[in-house]
Formats: sequence, structure tokens, C-alpha cells
Amino acid sequence: MKISKIGTTLAGLYLLATACCVAFALATNDSMGRFVILQLPFALQAALLPPAAMDALRALSWTGAYALLVVPTTVALYVLGALVSALVSRSPDEPR
Repeated sequence: MKISKIGTTLAGLYLLATACCVAFALATNDSMGRFVILQLPFALQAALLPPAAMDALRALSWTGAYALLVVPTTVALYVLGALVSALVSRSPDEPR
């Protein structure tokens, strides 16, 4: 199995942005700012969840919420990058 450079890049950028948000949130003394910054890495994923799942997510700690949303997002970004890489690497002369 070949490792996808595009998938690794997408997943890595997402993880880097997530780590930066967490580091910045932990460095600030403003509790509201910390709350907002900690939500940034998974705000879009949380918006797609049904209301029942959101209620369950609210009951979790930040660590639990990150584990439930960031890990699958990272995997999905890698798979998306691998698919794009596979489509780009196909030669135009290859029959479909």
C-alpha cells in the first residue's frame, strides 16, 4: 500500500491547525476566548451532527469531543487526499 502525499498533507495540515488552536486556547487567560478557540477545529463537523448527538457531545470533556470528531475527520481527509491522488495519477490515455 502506497502512502498518499496529498492525503498526508491534508491530514497533517488539519492536525497542525488543531494543535495551534489548542495551544493558543491554553495560552490565553480569557475563558470565553478559550471556549471559542477550542471549538474551531471541529465546528463544521459538529454542525453536521443530529441534535441527539450534539447533546451527547455536550456531556463530554474537550478531550472526549476531540477524540470523537478530530480523529475521524483526520482519517476522512487522508482518504479524500488518497482519492484525489489516485485520480490525478491516472494517465489521460488510460481507457475508462
